[in-house]
Order: sequence, then structure tokens, then C-alpha cells
Amino acid sequence: MSASQKQSFLHGALILSVGTALVKLIGALFKIPLQNLIGPVGMANFNVAYLIYTTLFVISTAGLPVAVSKMVSAAGAQRREFEIRNIFRLALLIFIGIGFVGTGFLLVFAQTVAGWMGNPDAAYAVMCISPAVLFVAVMSAFRGYHQGRGNMYPTAISQIIESLGKLLVGYALAYLVYQPHPGVIKAAVEASNQLGDKTKTLSAEVTASLEQVVRNASEPLAHAAAAAIAGVTIGALLGAVYMILSYRKRAQSLEPGYSRATRGSRELTRELLKIAIPVTISASVLNLTNLIDSGLVLNRLQDALGYTLQEAQKAYGSYTFAQTLFNMPPAFLLTIAVSIIPAISAAMTRRDHTAVKNTIHSALRINALLAMPAAAGLTALSFPLLDLLSGARQPEAVALAAPLLSTLGLAVFFVCLVTLTNAILQAMGIVWMPIITMGVGGVVKIVCNYILVGNPDIGIHGAPVGTLLCYAVIGILNMALIVRATGSVKTIGIFFRPFLASALMGLTAYGLQNFFTGMLGIASRLTVIVTVGLSVVFYFILVIFLRILTKEDLLMLPKGDKLARLFRV
Repeated sequence: MSASQKQSFLHGALILSVGTALVKLIGALFKIPLQNLIGPVGMANFNVAYLIYTTLFVISTAGLPVAVSKMVSAAGAQRREFEIRNIFRLALLIFIGIGFVGTGFLLVFAQTVAGWMGNPDAAYAVMCISPAVLFVAVMSAFRGYHQGRGNMYPTAISQIIESLGKLLVGYALAYLVYQPHPGVIKAAVEASNQLGDKTKTLSAEVTASLEQVVRNASEPLAHAAAAAIAGVTIGALLGAVYMILSYRKRAQSLEPGYSRATRGSRELTRELLKIAIPVTISASVLNLTNLIDSGLVLNRLQDALGYTLQEAQKAYGSYTFAQTLFNMPPAFLLTIAVSIIPAISAAMTRRDHTAVKNTIHSALRINALLAMPAAAGLTALSFPLLDLLSGARQPEAVALAAPLLSTLGLAVFFVCLVTLTNAILQAMGIVWMPIITMGVGGVVKIVCNYILVGNPDIGIHGAPVGTLLCYAVIGILNMALIVRATGSVKTIGIFFRPFLASALMGLTAYGLQNFFTGMLGIASRLTVIVTVGLSVVFYFILVIFLRILTKEDLLMLPKGDKLARLFRV
């Protein structure tokens, strides 16, 4: 990779990183107030519908944008402008066809699919999100084209437009739809509690009356969740419109010195599918597992533990509340992994095995350096962080979600490790093995959740344990494959110091929070911000003191030479 290519690559990686940061921030601004508005039951409806949508979309279109990007880039290097246009038009037709099929499927079978998931109240939300499959499919074709051209701006901007549409339109619609009378809510809660006691003293008539009260209160929640998720659909529509306008502006003129040479549609289709199928299968395995797992959790709570639908929705909604924070660190670290992996591909092309090993070591070390403290922080501060984000408006939901987040916090490191090791294996040409390892992890998750969630002593607390074991198994298997492919990876040397620093930071954060709230009696949410800030400073000092980063690590980052001189590495 030449210096100019490297500079261009880092520029693109930075654009996507900033875009991801803004998207995650907007997503938090949407989900946290929405959680406070419609509570765990409403969020259960929202998340079930969104999980169904994302699973169907990933199965349909995950690999094609990658294939389009690679083929457009290769044709662009040969200035085959006519072939680029043929690739894009062919891909767009495929995407539109897939989008229509996916949208039609969700519209027709919304009630059936929601029932399979153990949450029939989510059917309205499934119908409202169904058009988003078509809109995002169209966006994916344009994103693949622009990325193949080396232009990351349209992808980042369209993602931000999507998120803003979801925030502004989705929350506004949910707020307008969900305005129940406080007395209805209070009566529904009391009725649900009485039903939850499972007493046999209630007559059939009284039980039926209580169930009707609960249903009357849950109907507005189902409508509010559907209104909120309609914002996702409208955001996708706005993003697709932007991508179309961006393409029309870019495609008005041909590049100088272009060639009219192009391959036929059949050959281009074969190449598209050859690249897309492994990537699609790889991305689909865990999404399918998560979809099955979600339905399994809701059904096990009802069938094995005797929960009512509302009780199961409440428990699952608390779990998804914890997942809001759990999903943030992996999303940010994904862009860092993407910015490092091309170095591995370049070294593999040169057959420079030493460079491959050094790059893998640096990538794993930087990943551990960022993922481990995130895991320690979420585990140590699960309750105050959730309380801070909820604005203290959902004390019951926070109390239910906090222990779930403590377990999910431990899984953060393994999720980030899986993301990075999958990319490393694919960069090394080991394409199919990650599919197998993720399949094994998916089976572990489903089996664990079936057993643990169905245990009356564990219940919903078994769901994050299944997630932790799932990603731990995948990460360990992937690391074994990398060690086998490279000959050796210094796993102890890579992970021990970041683990030590993160553990010390986690203990410090836990101690500081207890000191502020216990000994000083300061219960203000400001103490959480102070605790997090002091813990980050302490961790930074430990990183310098323990000399976790090497000069090679810093040189892979923008301005790495200056950072190395600053920290005397």
C-alpha cells in the first residue's frame, strides 16, 4: 500500500468512525427516552420487531454490498466505466427484488412471525417496519457503489440521516400515540401483580376481568412501539432518497480515459454471488441465532416458568434495556478493526509472514486495550450507568436490568474479539471457518438459554449468561485458528497487561462509586460521571506505567509517530 493509498484509507476509516459515533449517539438519544416513555413491555414489542427486520435484512443483503464494492473498485482500477455501471445496475435490480420480497413477507406474515417469537403484540411493529427492508436494500446498493469508488461520505451521511429520522419522527409518533391515563396504568400494574401471584383464590370471572385490564393497557403500548418503529422506516426512506441524489450527481459524467470494455451480465452475476454468499452466511449465522434466541427466551418464560405474556415482555424488555449499553463498545471498536485489517491483507499479498504476525499482535493488543476496560466498567457500574441513562424515571426497570448488564459487560470483550478475529481470518483467506465457529457458538447460546431461562431459580438472568458463553466459545475457537494459521500468537503477552489494568480500573470504579454513595451519602447522578472520569484517568496512567502499547501499535494510528514521542514509547 502506497503512502497516498494509506492516507486515503485512513481518511475513509476516520469518516466512518465519526459517522458511527454520531449514529450511536443519536441511537442512544432515541432508545433511552423511548424506554422511559413506553417501558419494558413496549420496548419488548419494539425490539422483537426490530430483530425480525434486521435478521431478514442481513440474510437478504449482507454480502452484496461487499461484493459490489470489491467489483466496482477492481473495475475502477482498470477505468472500465461501462462495467462499473453494469455492475451497479445489476446489483440494484437484485437488491430491489430482494427488498420487495422481504417487505411483502413481513407484511403478510407479521402476525405469524410475532406469534413464533412469543410476542403477538409485536405484530403491529413488524408491519410498520416492513417497508424499511426495501428502502435499506436500495441504500445498500448505492453504498456498495460509493465505497467501491473510495467515497465514504455518502455511506456515513446516509447512516446519520437514517438515525435522525428514527429519532425525530419515531419518538414524536410514539409520544403522540401513547398518552394513556395514569389510572389505567396503575390499574394494569395492580392487575398484573395479582395475576403474577398465581393464587388459586381468584374466581374465573375475576381472573378474566384482571386479564382484560392488562390487555387494555398493553394495546396502547403495542401501538406506541409500532409508531416508534415507523420512524425507522421513514429514516430509511430519507436515507435512500439521499443516496439516489448523491449517485445522480456523481454519475453525470464519465471518468477521463474510460474504457467501454465490460463483461456480460451472467459473468458479473456469478462473481457477485461468489463474493457475497460466504459473507452473507457469516453475517447471518449469529443474526438467526439471536432471532431464535429471542423467541426462545420469551417462550421459555411463559411455558417453563408460567409467566403471563405481560410478565415475559417486562422481563425481556429489561434485558433489551441492558443490551442498549452492551452494544455500544463493539460498534465503536468495529471501525478500529476495519482500519487495521487492510494491513494484514497487504502483508499476505507480499507473503511477508513477519508483518502478518506483527500486525495481528498489534490489532489484538489495541482491541484488548479498549474492549477490556469497557467490559470492566459496564460490569462494575451497571446500576448507576443505567440509572443515569434512564434519568431515574424507570427504577424498577433499572433494578431488573442492572444484574443483566453486569453479566453482559463481561461478554463485551469477547464480542469485540469475535469481530476482530473474524476479520483477521477473512483477510488471511480463511473464509468458511468463521461460519463454523459462529455456528458452534450459536448452538451453545440456544442450549444454554433453553436450560437456564427455563430454570425457576435463574429465569431471565440466564439470557446474558448464554450470550457470554456463546461469544467466549467463538472467540477461543477463532484464536485457535489464528494460532494454527500463523504458527504462534503470544496470547498471554497480548492479553495479560490489558486485563490487569482493566481489572484494577474496574475495582477502582466500584470502590469510588461506593465511596461517593455509601460513605459520603452522595446519591447524585453526577457522581457516576465523576467516577467514570477518574477511572478513565487511572486506566490511562496504568497503560503508560505497564507499557502496554508498543511503538508498532502507535505507528498504525494517525499521528502515531508523535504519540510515540509524547509517551516515550
